[in-house]
Amino acid sequence: MLALVADLHLGARPCARDESACESFASFVSALPDLGVDHLLLLGDTLELLEGRSGPPATAGEAVDRCRAVLEGARVAMLALTRAADTGCRVSMLVGNHDADLARPEVRALLLQRLNPMRSRPVEVVDWFVLLAGRLYAEHGHQHHDINRVPRVLDPDDPRRPGDLLRPLGAVANARPTAAWAAAGRCARTDCTPLDPLYLGRLEQYGRACGLDLPVVAALDRLSATDRRHTAARLIRRGWHRAPPDAYLVDAATRVDALLAAAGAQVPVLAFGHTHQARDVRLPTGGRYLNPGAWATASPGAFHYALIGRDANGADTGLRTWRPVRG
Repeated sequence: MLALVADLHLGARPCARDESACESFASFVSALPDLGVDHLLLLGDTLELLEGRSGPPATAGEAVDRCRAVLEGARVAMLALTRAADTGCRVSMLVGNHDADLARPEVRALLLQRLNPMRSRPVEVVDWFVLLAGRLYAEHGHQHHDINRVPRVLDPDDPRRPGDLLRPLGAVANARPTAAWAAAGRCARTDCTPLDPLYLGRLEQYGRACGLDLPVVAALDRLSATDRRHTAARLIRRGWHRAPPDAYLVDAATRVDALLAAAGAQVPVLAFGHTHQARDVRLPTGGRYLNPGAWATASPGAFHYALIGRDANGADTGLRTWRPVRG
């Protein structure tokens, strides 16, 4: 059995709310064996590495300091994940837009040091998506959200700002308007640049690990490429038509489903986080869009997650609610 949890945002404010979510998550992880779960997949934004500053960390040192503070405040959750891995549960952590600094080697090393001190089955950090053949495709979802999309997700370094990452508009929303618009422009220009051989090599290596050929992975990489004009047009359309706030991600899941089907790699469930909207939707392409919503913003005493059974089309697959027992 596979369990999915999204958007914990450990380290977010207010502290009291974060403590409740952290302790409830730890109790949930401790109960995984009773639920028959042998694989826990965290769908991104597990750590909050953006909040509480005028902009994202500008240097690796700042990012490491922020990550260390978050991990210190989330010791209960980190310990629960370590114990789960020790008891044989596979634990995978996707990178989201709020913990994008996990792409920095120094930040990732700090996280893994806390989670995997000489563990036989280490917790794994996944840069982009997970594909479990015949069962599941999963990613955080920000790559399909124009204001949060990171060009070249497997190589997010900013070539014009050594030591920093390319930051989409959503990551610099609190910066000066001119700085935010300039950051969006750098992302857009990078997104419109043809893929170079070095990056194609990274895509090929990533695809090989997932059982996908390079053309398929390259198509997934470019699936939601965007520019500033597209972003402005989408926001205008949303205002006119009052589309659901997660419509863009359901649409992206449909396109991913169609792409995988054309490659002979279709799966019954496509799981995403990011939107904070819990949804279970049948796609027109035949797949199933599953989003457990945000653990961090759940109602007190009722936290959402999802289960994927051995038969991904069976009754044991779907959204669930965790209600921690209060002592």
